Amino acid sequence: MGVPRRGHRGATLAKFYTTNRFLQEFVGIPPEEDAEVPGTYFDALNPQTKLGKAVRAAVDELNHLNALEMETLQQADALLKKLGLKTSILQGAPAQPAAEEEEEQQQE
Repeated sequence: MGVPRRGHRGATLAKFYTTNRFLQEFVGIPPEEDAEVPGTYFDALNPQTKLGKAVRAAVDELNHLNALEMETLQQADALLKKLGLKTSILQGAPAQPAAEEEEEQQQE
């Protein structure tokens, strides 16, 4: 694509988005997977409502995905150390909560 000239960033980004096959093919999630649970903000905060349960499930899934990402990053960091990298790619990363804290959060 080359280096964009000063002032032509928008045109370069537009070209990127129109030539990138993934972005052209991506249409979002199918309607059957894009469920909408009716309710209000307060329903979302209440773990006894249908919306509250859906929010909790989404949060649990995000926590799971975050744990998988951290595991992958730790494996990559270990591999880079074996290859001779002296610094860690995880420097400054937030510490993972202890398993006990996660259990307490789930019980609430």
